[in-house]
Amino acid sequence: MKICIGKGNYGDFPQHYYWIKKAFRDLGHEVYEEWIPNPSFSFAADACQNLHPYRKKEIPHAYWTCHSPELAHNAETMAKESDVMFVGTKEYVETFKKWNPRTYHLLPAFDPKVYYPISMEEKYDIGFCGGVLQDRRRLLDMLEKEGFTVLKHEGGSMRNYLSHMISFKEVRELYHQSRLAFNFSHHHGCPLNMRIFETLGMGRCLLTSKYLSEPDTTFQDKKHLVIYHSDSELVDLARYYLDHEEERKEIGRIGREEVLKKHTWEIRARFILEVMRKEFGIDG
Repeated sequence: MKICIGKGNYGDFPQHYYWIKKAFRDLGHEVYEEWIPNPSFSFAADACQNLHPYRKKEIPHAYWTCHSPELAHNAETMAKESDVMFVGTKEYVETFKKWNPRTYHLLPAFDPKVYYPISMEEKYDIGFCGGVLQDRRRLLDMLEKEGFTVLKHEGGSMRNYLSHMISFKEVRELYHQSRLAFNFSHHHGCPLNMRIFETLGMGRCLLTSKYLSEPDTTFQDKKHLVIYHSDSELVDLARYYLDHEEERKEIGRIGREEVLKKHTWEIRARFILEVMRKEFGIDG
């Protein structure tokens, strides 16, 4: 199958379009970042150049957003002009369906060839890698003031973060030097963000904020990960799981099993292909 996919606005910065492009190729499909004659379909996502200006109308076009309708750039136009929409947060699916009945829920995921357990001395209490916006920075500073040792690699704006990117190897090492992983989810982005899947994929015990306003069945609290609802609960849970190594490691083990079974990028790519076959009769 030949697939045209929009080029990333930030090059090969590893957002969801980067991983889906890789997963399509890993499954044996031909992926092009420019228009070619007669592709099976075209695909674009947040932070990548939309192919609308280049595509021929008879070619099915899919778009994947992990943002809320308020943050997604030209959300209504994007949904109406695409033949299929994939939406990263379940609670936003119905809004997008008003604009495009062919809207499907599609979570982020992780690549088990990149994020996997390694053996390292755990020198730090808590690890974090990612853009540190206001709430994340406040919580990380609070944890340090409470006496926890925190290992972090951070960036502020996207431009600043890109200029300070570290390798996948360094990300693995950061989290494996830390007994616990930390996450704070922004509700206008994708609350179930890639960090959640990647840290679980490495078998780490993750402390994460309550990531959805409605009940969610993707992961179970204190089975696959640990959810905090307040600053004080974050501190209490961190202390508890640092003191209970067996429970901490068991949560990491079960979380990894869950994402390996249900949440890899190849699973997401197969779902996209199944939808395109079902909706448009695409072969391949």
